[in-house]
Amino acid sequence: MLLAFDIGNTNITLGVYDEQVLLFTGRLATDNLTTPDQYAINIKDLLELHNCDYNDIEDCIIASVVPTVGATVKEAVSFLCDIVPLEIGPGIKTGLNIKIDNPAQLGADLPEDKAAETGKMQLADFIDPAVAEPFILIQAQFDESFAEEGR
Repeated sequence: MLLAFDIGNTNITLGVYDEQVLLFTGRLATDNLTTPDQYAINIKDLLELHNCDYNDIEDCIIASVVPTVGATVKEAVSFLCDIVPLEIGPGIKTGLNIKIDNPAQLGADLPEDKAAETGKMQLADFIDPAVAEPFILIQAQFDESFAEEGR
């Protein structure tokens, strides 16, 4: 199973996929003071709440606009599931030619979604429903202004 995280400034939305099937989504609070152990407990509790065993998690992907929390969640998942999560950010090869003055300012969720959409990477299509409308508007602007698909 795949554990996917979208870490925003207020919430962490996570989802678990079995192949192409979304089993559940859940939310945690984004908190810079939460430790890796606390996030591991919270993640384990959410998985159990939805009848998923953390031992069945084989892959994990993290998109974060809060780098410190992204690193903390990555450490928590590594400890809990004994895997190395893929953290989307600058330097990750997506096959997209991103044209922006400062790539660090681009939210990790935009190239992650575009890469999944274009099939450049085998990632789950994971959009936080609470921000879907603004996300779509940003994505449309991103498509026109910042990205070229290198086919």
